[in-house]
Amino acid sequence: MRLMGRTLLLAALSVVASIGVTLLLEYLFVRPFFPGMNLYIGAGIAAGVSALLATPTIYVFLRLQARLAALYARVERLAMTDDLTGLMNRRSFLAEGERRHVAGGVPATVVLIDLDRFKTVNDRYGHAGGDAVLEQAAAAIAAVAGAHRLVARLGGEEFVVLGPCEGEEAAEILAEAIRRAIGERPVLWNGEAIGVTASIGVARLSAGVTLGAALSFADEALYRAKRAGRDRVVAFRPEMVFDDLKAWQADEVRRDGVVVPIDPAARPLSA
Repeated sequence: MRLMGRTLLLAALSVVASIGVTLLLEYLFVRPFFPGMNLYIGAGIAAGVSALLATPTIYVFLRLQARLAALYARVERLAMTDDLTGLMNRRSFLAEGERRHVAGGVPATVVLIDLDRFKTVNDRYGHAGGDAVLEQAAAAIAAVAGAHRLVARLGGEEFVVLGPCEGEEAAEILAEAIRRAIGERPVLWNGEAIGVTASIGVARLSAGVTLGAALSFADEALYRAKRAGRDRVVAFRPEMVFDDLKAWQADEVRRDGVVVPIDPAARPLSA
């Protein structure tokens, strides 16, 4: 209806314009040579021809314009979302997270989720079974996180939730709710129930901290959760980094009988 209304409006404007142009041309070039000629006859003919030609032409043009706009919106949506789960992808998450929290200086909480032993799921049930697990996990995470938080699939079996900072305890409660939502509902696939658990790291995005740094902190906490036995929530604490540095400084390699300490800077903060 809106398209038809725009078509009729533009067609009417085209008719009015054609009448005006016709009258002007007849007044300048016809009237001087044929003084008794009725100018309105030519204007009426021009208006009729214009209406017949303009209406379908304008309608087709507007239809094409609407289709192009819909196609552009679809391409833009596909570029910003994960094909499988429908969540935000890494690129759109980083851009929106920076805009909403970092640039705005709004404290936030990062919840980093990784499905445990997902390779085993793929090996046993195939990629189709793995995709079913990812889709159900994504739906569970989004349902718990709510519409006011950003939820994204960073890649593989890793997801992230970014939302307003409501305190460390509230963040851990949210993470625990996500962990339970994933683990308590097996995925039904070809008559089998696929059980899956998740390890979760929680970190705070405060003023002066980049989103990338907050993700690194959450990843460090996630690594601790994996190392502690998986299927658990661990919140990042600054002393975790210092503990790792001390452990790495204690590592030594022997070269020709000489003890050489390993440079901590050459070791990653998480695995």
